[in-house]
Formats: sequence, C-alpha cells, structure tokens
Amino acid sequence: MWSERRFGAMTLDQDEEALLLLRGNLRRRRIVVLVGESRRIAATDLRDRLAISTGSLYHNLKQLESMELVAQDSSRSYILTERGQRIYDMLKTGRVAFEQEKPRNPVIERLSSVVFPLWLFVPLYESLAVAVLLPLLSVLLLAVLLVSARHYLVLLYAFSRASIDPLGFVATFAVSILAIFGFCTVVSYFLGGQGSHLRFLSASMVSLLPLSLYPAAVLLDRWLQLGLAQETSVAYVFMLVAEGLTLPFFTAAVSYGKKIRWEKAAIVPLTLFYLTIFVTTLVQTGPPILTFLPILRGA
Repeated sequence: MWSERRFGAMTLDQDEEALLLLRGNLRRRRIVVLVGESRRIAATDLRDRLAISTGSLYHNLKQLESMELVAQDSSRSYILTERGQRIYDMLKTGRVAFEQEKPRNPVIERLSSVVFPLWLFVPLYESLAVAVLLPLLSVLLLAVLLVSARHYLVLLYAFSRASIDPLGFVATFAVSILAIFGFCTVVSYFLGGQGSHLRFLSASMVSLLPLSLYPAAVLLDRWLQLGLAQETSVAYVFMLVAEGLTLPFFTAAVSYGKKIRWEKAAIVPLTLFYLTIFVTTLVQTGPPILTFLPILRGA
C-alpha cells in the first residue's frame, strides 16, 4: 500500500513538472492537444496544422519526447504516452489554465529558421543515409577549399601557409574535427545535454560548413587579383565572419542533438570560439615544442 501511494505521488510530481514545463510554451501544448485529438498523427500533418517550419516542429517534438509525453509508433506517427494522455486530459477538461501567448510574427519566424537552422539537422537524426553523406560532403568541400587556398584548419581557424603537406593537412584536419566534437560533447554534458554521440558527430561536421566561405573568399580574391586577402587585417575580418557564421549552426546542432534550450546551447560554440583563440595564439607564439606541428613547417 505504501509503495502504491509512493508511486502515485511520484507520478503526480512528474505530471506537475511536465505541466510546469508546458506553461511557458503554447506551441508544445498545441502539439499535445493535436496528437491527443488525432490519436495518431504524422509529422507532416502536424507541421501543416501548426503552420510552422519542419525544424521547429522536430525541435519541439524532441523536447516532448524527452518529457515522455509523446512517442512514435511502428509507422513513425506520433502518439501520446500514458503520461501524455493524462496531461492531455487535464488540458482538455480545463483542470489547468495557462495564459495565452502572443502569436509570433511570420517574418520573425522565417528569420529565426535562417539564423537558427534547426531544419538542417533534423534529417541527420531521421535518416542514416543523410547522417553519413551530408557530413562527408560538408567536410570534403571544406577540405578541398582549404587545400586549394593553402590553409590548415586548427579548430575554427585557418592558417595560411606557402605550401601544404598532404599527410600533415589530413592529420591536422582530422584532429581538429575530433577535438571540436569532443569539446562540444563535454561542455554539453555539463549543461545537461544527452543524445546520440555519432549523430552529434555528424551534426558537428555539418556545422563547419560556413568555414568554407573563408577559403572560398581567398580563392576568389586570388582569381580576381584584388590582393585583399594578402592584407592581414582584411584576411582576419574574412576569417572572423566565417567563424561567426558557424556559431548559430553549432548552437542549433547542440540544441537539437543534445536536447538543450538554445540559450544554454549557445554557450557551447562561444566557449569553442574562445578556445580557438587561445589555441591559435599558442600555436603562433607558443613554446618551441610546438614546432612539430605541420602547420608551422614552411611558415
């Protein structure tokens, strides 16, 4: 009897916690209600009825799954869990009341999907083929542009060198990707993140795509013979812009892949950015023991 009362109390506490988390999010409450009314609904139907982007839908569904309110059946349609059904009943019977949120401006909604591209990472978690091919194509494009522009990648920074050692480039490139993935994983863990490490590795590789703009700009500058990239200050601005564009990509990747709110997720790429500054400064002005690094040969 005591165990049953204790179990009932735990269930009630969990339901109250779920309601508290739903209090500030009208969209997730609407998802719970729509799934409950439909009994079973496909993601595309949910998206159309809510009139939101695919990325926003999957981000909210992932949060509801982590709260154990919704789940997918064998046909990959969404259904309510036992807890979700209890929450749905409370919402429909009016036993709980929430303040209505103001509708979002559609223009702001579109801009947020560009600045915070969750839609880019949803396929990585839905399709194994995409999770393999898209990251490989992303890093291949970045690698080809870096080699063509004669640059080495160290974390989020590209070093210009007179020549490229193929083995040294591959080693530095691979270590940088693994270091970025490892660092982001550790920081995400301390922020309460959880999720598939392999899929997050794929997302981390895709997040490096904006860095391709820097070597592309250098190659375009050489082709047009403008000489802008030879100016240290101009090259630094180009690099800073490319690095800055990776921040929302990494924020979206961490938020979606590690089930963290974007405010916390943004901490991860910011700390990675400052780590990049520290490491590049160390490489450029560090102790002689660092001269074994291939990026310092032929400087």
